[in-house]
Amino acid sequence: MNSQAILRLAENYKIENKIGSGGMGDIYLALDKRLERYVAIKVLNFTQVNLNEKDEFVNRFKSEAKAIARLNHHNIVGIYDFGESDNFYYIVMEYVDGKSLSTIIKNVKTKIPLKLIASIFYQTASALEYAHENNIIHRDVKPDNILLSRKGLVKLTDFGIAKFNEQVSKIDENNYLVGSILYSSPEQIKNSTNVDFRTDIYSLGVTIYELIAGQPPFSNSKDTKDLIHKIFYNNPEDLTIYYPEININFYSIVKKMFRKKSSRQISKYERIKKRFKTFCK
Repeated sequence: MNSQAILRLAENYKIENKIGSGGMGDIYLALDKRLERYVAIKVLNFTQVNLNEKDEFVNRFKSEAKAIARLNHHNIVGIYDFGESDNFYYIVMEYVDGKSLSTIIKNVKTKIPLKLIASIFYQTASALEYAHENNIIHRDVKPDNILLSRKGLVKLTDFGIAKFNEQVSKIDENNYLVGSILYSSPEQIKNSTNVDFRTDIYSLGVTIYELIAGQPPFSNSKDTKDLIHKIFYNNPEDLTIYYPEININFYSIVKKMFRKKSSRQISKYERIKKRFKTFCK
């Protein structure tokens, strides 16, 4: 964070250290001096943005703030404040004392217990169900964007490319690939504007698969063209290869999440959540 940014925030926040970064900005741990609580501050970073894309970049950042502000759910990271001045933009968010699922997957030395995976699924599905009820499609569900606190509470974060109702951004208009390709549904790769809640279901399925297998499906593809072909036409490798003792009912739910769009009817979140909840016990 540059000195100008530090000065602007210093009045109310004491910046501790950088705790993460993403496609849109850097995230810092800070102490809110007024309320004496820790927060996470996401600062928009323009260093890798073309000048002609700057306005869209800022709009996406503002959209993320608006999306989170509209969602009040215990499994979605909360927002406390948003600020902008002289090309300096920041979001003050709830600080989650924990790790992202991607960090957990990279560092785990043994298999992640199915009970924990079921709990992560149940909580993330609850967050997505709530977002979808409020007409917000996340479009970037992946291990990087799911946090797990030390107490086992899941927090869904990073709504930077979320779709609101029928809102279409310039990125969508130009038909850029929106989201991370390894976790994107076939329909999202084909046309990111023509997606509904089922694209998030697919991405959550990929995430659960990775928690079980240690890697997302099709990650061994030769190149991007090969990867896209597999996403459209292939089925993921059988999870029993990685987790022989996996419960067959547990696995059957995960497989349904990879169905093609027309038959990926897991809109009935309650039914699926109830089935997964039995594995949390």
